[in-house]
Amino acid sequence: MQKINPLSAFSGVCSGTFCLASGIISSIAILFLLAIVSVQCSPITVGNIDNRGDTLTYLALGDSYTIAERLPTKDSWATQLAGLVRGRGVQLQNPLIIARTGWRTDQLMNAIRQAQNSLQITASGYDLVTLLIGVNNQYQGGSEELFRIQFASLLQMSVIMARNKPSRVVVLSIPDYSVAPFAQNLNRVAIASAIDRFNAIKREECGKVGIAFVDITPLSREFVKQPFPFVSDGLHPSPEQYAAWANLALPTVLKALDR
Repeated sequence: MQKINPLSAFSGVCSGTFCLASGIISSIAILFLLAIVSVQCSPITVGNIDNRGDTLTYLALGDSYTIAERLPTKDSWATQLAGLVRGRGVQLQNPLIIARTGWRTDQLMNAIRQAQNSLQITASGYDLVTLLIGVNNQYQGGSEELFRIQFASLLQMSVIMARNKPSRVVVLSIPDYSVAPFAQNLNRVAIASAIDRFNAIKREECGKVGIAFVDITPLSREFVKQPFPFVSDGLHPSPEQYAAWANLALPTVLKALDR
């Protein structure tokens, strides 16, 4: 019997603040996932990027966390991140998002290939590429060994799309949904442990190729104490939680753009 995945159900291509629903990758279609609360960052010296007159491009890859399931695209962590970067004087476009609720690593890889073939992903590459994937591999009972292989392949694809610059790729960890109301009848200890193992794989593979890794998992576990941690489905993060993820990723992203 097929396992129905509550972490799945949307498809679309999002560019800037627009997201168009579709089948799976049509003439204007691809997809997205993620967000959390406002965390204060210390002042950052941006360096030689703050005087650039050109506009930098941004590609966000992922699943429901990147499309901000049940929220408008403007509330996604990736779009909020772009706004924070612009607030620091760096002209970063809102992201082109390739993501879909329920996607595993293999499904994201296939979607990227389709988007490349249809020229929805520009051949000239992007100034910034972010990647947040893996929760559905864990939720659907996927093997950690296969996840490692596919995730490593996604890192290679991301580097290519970042014009062969690993320093321009930023990976976020898998948030812990065991703290969500959705998981009240599940084995929360087992879920948290599995997510830690999958995140350990992500951190190790990022380290092998010099890609920055932002650990949002502790923040996702703590945010449950805030007034509005989740949207109405009791699973996906609220705009406030996505904002916290974006703030946490901001220093790493500014450093990446300064390279």
